[in-house]
Amino acid sequence: MTRAVISVREARPEDLPELAESWSRVHGVLGRWSRGLPGPSVAELSGVLERAAANADERFVVALVDGAPAGIAYLTCRPLSPLHAERAAHVDYLHVRDGFRRSGVGRALLAAAAGWAEENGAGQVAVNVHPGLRDANRFFARWGFAPLSVRRAVPTPALRRMLLGDGAAGRVPSRRREAARRVMQLRRPAPLPLPEGAEQAG
Repeated sequence: MTRAVISVREARPEDLPELAESWSRVHGVLGRWSRGLPGPSVAELSGVLERAAANADERFVVALVDGAPAGIAYLTCRPLSPLHAERAAHVDYLHVRDGFRRSGVGRALLAAAAGWAEENGAGQVAVNVHPGLRDANRFFARWGFAPLSVRRAVPTPALRRMLLGDGAAGRVPSRRREAARRVMQLRRPAPLPLPEGAEQAG
């Protein structure tokens, strides 16, 4: 049986339909966060390709199996984190298309990322992966990737609404407690009159 030939190259304009289809698959697994946040259109992806081609610190790559597009990854070279000066090759949107999984495509994309990291003097390779994707997380763990952080996101208007709601909610209980205290004082029975000559205790 002839073994499939896997190669990785930079994405080209003719790859846009496959890139858009792969992005929609990636976008679909982001869960609640992706609701109301549409993925890029073909025109927007075309702009991403142009930007990657013009920037030495970015690269959009496509994996091919016998010439057929089988996977994608977006690579950027930048510091490992805002607090770490060491440069790292960051791998985003690594996706292997249906029908090509468990055939070495993911490994080939990681190999391309490692080679690109070496070319750019990056001492680390970092990946961004959704925490709910167990198979993907196991895949990266198998190749030595350790958890570094969990990146969370929230729409700005939603965060503002929640912050304002929490502030208001924080004030309500204190007002309720004060009102309840006054009601209890009103309901408290008046002290009984003491016999003549007796002293009030306490």
